[in-house]
Amino acid sequence: MQPLRTSFARVSFGLALAFMLVAAAALLGPASNAATATVVGEVGPGQTTFTYVGRIEQNGTLADDFGFLTSIEGLEETVLFSGSDPLSRDQSTARFTYFANATLQTRSVNGNLFATAGTARTTLYFSDSGGANFDEPASFKRGQAVATYESHWRDIVNVQGPNQGIATVVSNETQTGATPFTIGGAQYVLGHDGLLLRLAFTGQGTRTDPTAPRATILYGGEAVALSAASVSAGTIAGTNGTSAATWVALAFSALALLISLVAAARGTARRTGA
Repeated sequence: MQPLRTSFARVSFGLALAFMLVAAAALLGPASNAATATVVGEVGPGQTTFTYVGRIEQNGTLADDFGFLTSIEGLEETVLFSGSDPLSRDQSTARFTYFANATLQTRSVNGNLFATAGTARTTLYFSDSGGANFDEPASFKRGQAVATYESHWRDIVNVQGPNQGIATVVSNETQTGATPFTIGGAQYVLGHDGLLLRLAFTGQGTRTDPTAPRATILYGGEAVALSAASVSAGTIAGTNGTSAATWVALAFSALALLISLVAAARGTARRTGA
């Protein structure tokens, strides 16, 4: 019986070592293989998270809203554009673009002031080579989708002359998605699910068809954080947590180690006559 117990102890100890190696690989593997993404665009409440310029094409109660980001807190502005000239940055070299589908729900008129409100869904894209064109709205949807938002907006147009007006828009945004992206071998993620933002922008509106109506607004603005950042250290690991499989492996390794220790103790006791 003693050789059998000794053999059982060795097998148990071997199992313990095997499970411990598996657990160690599970713990250390994600840290080395899965990139840890740096969080950008996360600031304190009341601070600017990003800035942008864009264009709205209204057709009746529907509108397409598209443009590009000109700055993101936490990213150097040089990486936001594929071009090297900081004075010649436009949609063609912008790496971060967006496209929104907006719906007008209410409208009020007070003299030459037109107040409207509605909802929108926005997707932010990253394309390393840029290439958007305002004459081709769909080009602002190229690349990888890196963030999504749901919004409720309010627009006031101050009519200055026939078919011309100044538009001022405020939009409350809730971020509904954030996907890591890679720039120069480094991984980043913009914001987080549930992040609250307030967008404010102003621009020149031109009505092209009074019957439909159809209008175009060229604008620029900024996004200000309403809620606190999700992390304070500036990084977040998308897959760097301890998984359930890791804990199972650790539990089995502890159990196997305990069995081997008990078997070894019994074998020692029998050999010494205890």
